[in-house]
Amino acid sequence: MSGWIETLQDNGWARVTRSDKQASLKSVIAYIKPSRIEYRFLRPCSQSEARPNSLSAQFGRGLLPLHTDNVTDSIPPRYLLLAAPPTRTTKTLVADPLRCPQLRLSDARQALFQLRAPGLIASVRFLSETRSKRYIRFNQQVMVPKNTAAHAVCSALKEMLNWADVVDWEDTRLLIIDNHRVVHGRDNVNFGEESYVRRYTIW
Repeated sequence: MSGWIETLQDNGWARVTRSDKQASLKSVIAYIKPSRIEYRFLRPCSQSEARPNSLSAQFGRGLLPLHTDNVTDSIPPRYLLLAAPPTRTTKTLVADPLRCPQLRLSDARQALFQLRAPGLIASVRFLSETRSKRYIRFNQQVMVPKNTAAHAVCSALKEMLNWADVVDWEDTRLLIIDNHRVVHGRDNVNFGEESYVRRYTIW
């Protein structure tokens, strides 16, 4: 078994280094066996340049808080694959909220939010659990806390920025994120930084 697969299973995220010539984007996607893939080319942008209702529209080139992607989907996509050039100096942040010492599992399970997006208002849970699936959902831009447990989740995820794992792109070719298990964010964009990220969203 490839090292990145074991790490992904253990931690909910893994990176492929630039020295690893065996794990390619194609081989990673083949292992995941997706039913659907969406591709987006991302570059640093100001608040005025960003897509409406996106985190970048609120934070621009500043620190992007920890979140999961596609929270408005009935079941969010399972994986995110990120690729960036070695010249990208802005770091990516990743963390497992269910391992956060400041977050009680009972709060994670009870946290209820109101999801507010164009054409959509719904109640959603931070942690959804069924017999076959367990996944988190969090984006402070469109999710408003509805109970005390939800406020506890927001406080814990804000605190998590202090101990999130930091991914340096100088030696990272691919970053694989389990969007059902971990949250991710981005450090402040360094002055003059224009290098891109290629994002593959995978169901």
